Amino acid sequence: MNRRSFLDLSITGHLGLIMIPKILNAGLVNSEQPNDVKRYFLTITKRDEIELSEGKRFPFGWHATSIKPENTLVFKLKEKLPGIPMAFRVSVAQGARVEFLLHARSAGTKTYLGAFDIRYSSALSIYELTIDKKHINEINELGIEVKLQGPTSLWIFDENIATQQNALLAPHFLPAIRKGRINDFLDCFLSVNSVQPFGWREGCVLDGLWQIHERKGDKKALNTIKEHLSLFIDENQNLVYETLKGGTMLNELDGIESTLPFAILAKLDAKHQVLPIVTESWKKFTKKRRGSYGECHNSGRLLYSCLANGCYRQGKAR
Repeated sequence: MNRRSFLDLSITGHLGLIMIPKILNAGLVNSEQPNDVKRYFLTITKRDEIELSEGKRFPFGWHATSIKPENTLVFKLKEKLPGIPMAFRVSVAQGARVEFLLHARSAGTKTYLGAFDIRYSSALSIYELTIDKKHINEINELGIEVKLQGPTSLWIFDENIATQQNALLAPHFLPAIRKGRINDFLDCFLSVNSVQPFGWREGCVLDGLWQIHERKGDKKALNTIKEHLSLFIDENQNLVYETLKGGTMLNELDGIESTLPFAILAKLDAKHQVLPIVTESWKKFTKKRRGSYGECHNSGRLLYSCLANGCYRQGKAR
């Protein structure tokens, strides 16, 4: 696939009031030519120590950190940022049907930088805040802190997940004005970094990966599909995933939208032992009509068609 520009995003904002004179901190900025899609990772040096509620877990058992209302987290950079506008990014580890504001300041002078507006979030969602380049020296020297405004605690993935194949969900900075290329996109998409909550979101990702595999003969896309599915199907062939509220589902579905990922699984293995879960669930989600199973609720017919057009129909391999 030829490399070409696929993204030209320019983000501007009115963030912060204090400008550190460049002449005083000239040595603090990374003077190397900035890479448009390079990530600058952060370490949390001050955090809350609380336990996750009983019956809940983080996606796939990955590590996360909580921040309580009105409390702060402090981040330090692992390497200096270049002197350009940067996007500060964090990823939610537990869904919450509430509204949060996560206020960002420099860790030393408390210069206000802006706020993440996080509303009705789901796990694995990435949020970003654009930081003006005039604050970069200060952040390089002192770090950055966030304070939570909201009705309950907020959980985000921390730097401890970066040892796995999911580093882009860890706290990091990314150039705010960036020009990526197709290969930059594929590096992220053809990896665990593109995983989404089980249901229609992950189903769409799997479908996109399948299209790349089927149309381009891309083996990496096929391997990525298997990696994604292995996150939801354990070594004993049990289906395990988190609901939007952080509860754990075992060998059952929480709604019609959770049937979409099975379409791709059926293409890979029409006899996989978790596939009957979807047909049994359809019976529960279906209206009885004229003595037989009639029309499905909402998008049920579309999802059924997706599965039927693959390798699996009514619980029987074709």
